[in-house]
Amino acid sequence: MTIFKSNGDRVPQAIEAMAAEAQAGRVDRREFLALASALGASTAFAYGMIGLAAPTQVLAEEPKKGGTL
Repeated sequence: MTIFKSNGDRVPQAIEAMAAEAQAGRVDRREFLALASALGASTAFAYGMIGLAAPTQVLAEEPKKGGTL
């Protein structure tokens, strides 16, 4: 399957092949994301290629007053 970027350019074949390997479990998620971002894919696009939703930002818990450091 040929996948195109939003500007109409074709996604590099290496990203498509690595996405298939990530879905099959032969490459882990971090390795795939590192390669895809090095080749110019956004994080959201790379997560979409392997069928995952991009992670959302989580707010930190309010610090508790008192105690010792």
